[in-house]
Amino acid sequence: MPGSSPVPLIGLCLLWLIPGSAWAATQAYTIDPGQSDLHWRVYRSGPLGRLGHNHVIAAHGLSGQVDLAPDGSARFNLAFPVSRLEVDNPVLRRRYGPDFDSGLSARDRAATRANMLGPALLNSARFGQIRLSGSASIPTGRGPHQLTIPADITIAGRRVRVLVPATVQRTGRGLRARGNFSLTHRQLGLRPFSAAMGALRVAERIDFTFDIQAQGPRPAHSRRE
Repeated sequence: MPGSSPVPLIGLCLLWLIPGSAWAATQAYTIDPGQSDLHWRVYRSGPLGRLGHNHVIAAHGLSGQVDLAPDGSARFNLAFPVSRLEVDNPVLRRRYGPDFDSGLSARDRAATRANMLGPALLNSARFGQIRLSGSASIPTGRGPHQLTIPADITIAGRRVRVLVPATVQRTGRGLRARGNFSLTHRQLGLRPFSAAMGALRVAERIDFTFDIQAQGPRPAHSRRE
């Protein structure tokens, strides 16, 4: 319009560009499945527990991303297919010593896996993935830094809020988070396997171990929230 000031138009342009620029400054780190490890242990229990076995369950096919802003604010998501869960990898069993040194046949492992994926527990026919998502503030510098990270676990159709202690560090062009924590089946909304009217059963406690590495950064796709 003749005689109008260009300042309002410039201001509108700046307001439009600032959110996009802030998003563009965020770096996206991609989970590296070949360098990452996530597994957990479950334990025999009950009066006839001596007849059962402790088990190690390993997740394969991990995928996901960590979005890291310049101020250290991070959002992450991690997922893995239930169908690729591995039961009692011999290397992992040896790692945990005498409590896991009992011999297991291929038939034993297959039966344990079938129970785990069945409708009474993970129900893999309906719920194909387990997901973990959350946010954290990662201090600058390579660390390592000890953090307690609030996260949501989506498992068997339920979403559960948990706190995950982790050692987090920046590694050159990557990120790494590792640690150990325990939850119960009850916390996850799961009912542990039980037989012989409860005389032989899986204990409530589940011990998790993780070492997650993400590579990058690469520019995140520029978009407006």
